[in-house]
Amino acid sequence: MTLSSNSVRRASALTFAALSLACSDATAPLAISPEQLEVIGLTMATELESGALQLTAQDAMGTVDAPQLSIRRPTPGNLGGVALNLQSAGRYPSFQVVDPECGVFSQNPPTDTDADQVPDNLSITFAVPACRFVGQDGSFELTGVIRVTDPLPGTAAAAFNMALDNFRFSFSGVEGSGFVRRDGMTSVAATQTGLSQTVSWLEAAQITGYPTLGADIDWSATFAAAQGSTITPGQPLPDGVYTPNGSFEYRQGGRVAQFTITTVEPLQYSAECAAGIAAGTTWSPFTAGVVRVAVRNDGNMGFAEVTYLDCNEASVLYVSR
Repeated sequence: MTLSSNSVRRASALTFAALSLACSDATAPLAISPEQLEVIGLTMATELESGALQLTAQDAMGTVDAPQLSIRRPTPGNLGGVALNLQSAGRYPSFQVVDPECGVFSQNPPTDTDADQVPDNLSITFAVPACRFVGQDGSFELTGVIRVTDPLPGTAAAAFNMALDNFRFSFSGVEGSGFVRRDGMTSVAATQTGLSQTVSWLEAAQITGYPTLGADIDWSATFAAAQGSTITPGQPLPDGVYTPNGSFEYRQGGRVAQFTITTVEPLQYSAECAAGIAAGTTWSPFTAGVVRVAVRNDGNMGFAEVTYLDCNEASVLYVSR
């Protein structure tokens, strides 16, 4: 069995979590401005792309990209704070999960009773010193466990479960040091023409000199293959329609903000564009679609509208009510 390229890359809910809101009460609710809601919308766009690219077991494991740390000082028109960027493959150094010098398989080769490229029960463990890397900007460590299981090990199907257990990027460099950690699971159930996905992630980050950051992500999504297409276990997904809905909670120190995620126009998934992401020729797997991100329980505030077009980067615009 070959585990291929897309992965946990670009799947950090704290990718653009850089609100750095000024407030004398460290436990007061986070008051979200239109500009900050656009930032959250961009964060959710990254999550949605990752979710769609993790609908198959092969794509849910593979390349893990090094996080790029950037500290932005507050200036007029700039939120300031910390940005943790999990950049797309090909633009920055990346490391192979399947590299025997780092990730260690519980079975090698993995047991796959029904030959559908979903391992029956596989763990990949990451630990130092094997998973420590040094670059021009500092050092980077990858630790934790990825677990992948086949809920139907005797029947060839696209269904799988994947969990992350204390999956942590630790970094130390000239701009700062700290870690970002993700725990939780995603599961995919399958029929011949469609998939249903459940996502539940808990993420935390600690960067020296900044408050603790955290995020909870919970959504469900469906994927329907385009008319005339079928989903073949072990093969890339065909064109189709991806429809996610759910919730997102962001925490900064003791302060919390909650958001809803609603599909307004289903996301049109392109197999060609998804393949182009790995090659570095496209930015997203979607040719069209609109998702709305709104602050929960605030009927007076507008929302961030996330729009996809022609497999380009999502555009995010605040829309007032």
